[in-house]
Amino acid sequence: MSIQELPSSVEFKTEATQQSVMRGCLGLNGLRKLRSDIQSDVVTAELELAFGIDEGGWSFVKGQLKTELELVCQSCLEGLSHVINSQFQLAVVAEPTQMDTLPDNYEPLELQDGLIDMAQIIKEEILLNLPFAVKHEQAACANKFTESKPTRKAFANLQELLENNNGCTKKS
Repeated sequence: MSIQELPSSVEFKTEATQQSVMRGCLGLNGLRKLRSDIQSDVVTAELELAFGIDEGGWSFVKGQLKTELELVCQSCLEGLSHVINSQFQLAVVAEPTQMDTLPDNYEPLELQDGLIDMAQIIKEEILLNLPFAVKHEQAACANKFTESKPTRKAFANLQELLENNNGCTKKS
C-alpha cells in the first residue's frame, strides 16, 4: 500500500466543516536553514490530520507527525539518527485578541488567505521536538574526550608546601 502525497497547503474552513481526515506524507527541503545541527536537508514526514469544529466553536486540526532526521552530534560531530513522533492540536486564531480565550489544549494556528501551510506546521513540530543538545549516548559517541580520565589536581601539593614551610615567614 503506497502512502498518499499530501498537498502543500489545505483550505482549512472546508476541511473543518467536512470534518476531514487526511493521511499521507509530505517532503520538505531546506531543513538545514532551521538549525545548524540538522544534517538532513531533505526529509519526508508522515502525517495524520483530523479537522473539525469543537463544542466551543473553535476550528481545529489534530495531528500526528512521524519523521526521522539525521542530526550532528555536538560532541563528536558524527551523524546521529533522531526519530520524531509528535502529536499536536492547533486551533485557528483569526485575530490576536483570540489568543487570550484559546483553550489550553490547543496551540494557535494562523492562516494565510484561509490556507494551512503544511510545510510550516511540519517545520515547527520538528523544531519543537529536537533535543536542546544533540549528542550520542556516551558509549556510542566517537569522541574519546568525553570519557573521564584522571586529572592532575591543581592544589594537591599545597598542603605539603605549607607543612615544609613550618610557619616561617620571610624577614624584611
